[in-house]
Amino acid sequence: MLTMRKTNGETIKLKNKQFKKYFADLMDSQLRSEILKALKQNVKELDGDGHSIEDPKFYINNVGLPTEFVFGVAQKHYSDFRNPKSTITNNKFGVCDYVFGVSTLSMLERLANIVGWDSELRERYSNLSGRGFMARVCLDNIKKQIESINEKDLEPEYIDPSKYMEAKTNA
Repeated sequence: MLTMRKTNGETIKLKNKQFKKYFADLMDSQLRSEILKALKQNVKELDGDGHSIEDPKFYINNVGLPTEFVFGVAQKHYSDFRNPKSTITNNKFGVCDYVFGVSTLSMLERLANIVGWDSELRERYSNLSGRGFMARVCLDNIKKQIESINEKDLEPEYIDPSKYMEAKTNA
């Protein structure tokens, strides 16, 4: 059992499981805030091609996204030599067996989910099949949603720890 002091001075007790949920939600709120701030400043750096695999450093240094978020999306991407569309190439080595990086489409999809979807763009996105088309709609959505974000939305959400205590006792 953990004892916490709320901002108003009130003391509450949370079980370990309740505290873990509270802490995870608190960190998610802060991470979301950092992502929104980075997008608000650097959305112009994003590219909507949908086929590229970017070095994680691009999203960290150029876009300003948090490292922990970027490396949550990064992975090894392997070539499928039976299909030219699935064979990975780069300017330095030509054809590659694999490359470690971030799929631009995967990143744009995650960012679109974080900023929220415009209903018309979500409908258009759900009816597309090409990676490039899907990426461009995701990017259009991100740009549209970022325009409507104000300064208050950029602050992490205050999470009342007593809500986790009540949820456990009421269940």
